[in-house]
Amino acid sequence: MADSAGIGGEALGLARSLIAGLDEIRNALPPPPGGVGQRLREHLREDPRRLPGVVERFPLSERVNLQLALNEVEAGSDRWQLIGLQADVGNFGGFSITALAGGRFGMHIDEQPVEHTQLPVDVDATLDCFRSGLILTEHDDVPVGILVFTQQHGPQPDLIVEIVGAADGVASELLGRIKRLMREKNVYRGKVVSFSFGHHGEFGLRFAHVPTLTRSDVIMPATDLEAIEDHTLVMSSHADALRAAGQHLRRGLLLYGPPGTGKTHTVMYLCNQLDGRKVILLAGPALHAIGRAGSLARELAPAMIVIEDVDLIGMDRGLP
Repeated sequence: MADSAGIGGEALGLARSLIAGLDEIRNALPPPPGGVGQRLREHLREDPRRLPGVVERFPLSERVNLQLALNEVEAGSDRWQLIGLQADVGNFGGFSITALAGGRFGMHIDEQPVEHTQLPVDVDATLDCFRSGLILTEHDDVPVGILVFTQQHGPQPDLIVEIVGAADGVASELLGRIKRLMREKNVYRGKVVSFSFGHHGEFGLRFAHVPTLTRSDVIMPATDLEAIEDHTLVMSSHADALRAAGQHLRRGLLLYGPPGTGKTHTVMYLCNQLDGRKVILLAGPALHAIGRAGSLARELAPAMIVIEDVDLIGMDRGLP
């Protein structure tokens, strides 16, 4: 009797060889005429399959920061053309800038009207962002193409940025500049944000409104308020001196008491005083994202994480 595992392995190897052979045949064929792929090839004056490129994945919450970075790059460019793509183009398996230009998708992707969405950059301010598209531009006088689209990656969609350039190193340089601009222009820096989750578990960030509060608005014993301020406001004001002395700035403060005793009110007062410091609010289902909150706080330091009902974290052993 034949070994079923051996037969399965042979079938898998045969399938892989067949796919590889089909890929070689497809790559050997001339690119299909027309569509967005032809416009990209004409812009680059070269088959993108033979050009160096780079790919970067970002959380979907970085969409607005990417738009701000691209707006800055566009402002300094003499040539900039945005070609719209259908919003779900990332659902096509294997979709990429090289596939778009010369392979499997070249004959299927035509230009679409550019779809835009309004994304928040503050409590009452938004920014116009395109959803999916191909940008034809130049970097240091070298033609480049920038492909932007979303793609489902596990439980969360990712924002994909793929760049190809007509000379070595150009794509990497441009991606590096875009990432630097995203950090410099990050809309979450110095703001108060809370985590949000959609019906299917998709993660997002929203800006939180903070009421204007002064010290006189906080009603508690003076010694208690002074202790809170020492661990937050005073510590922050001496940040440079502490760093110079080799001291870390990580501090934790637990406010406890029954509902209605002013814990959240006190936190809102601190948010008013810590100008320029990013504040991340976690409550309810968002407690599951405490690891992500820590990563975001480190990226946008100085930052403060506020956990409402911290006792809920210990209720489930499976809570990450």
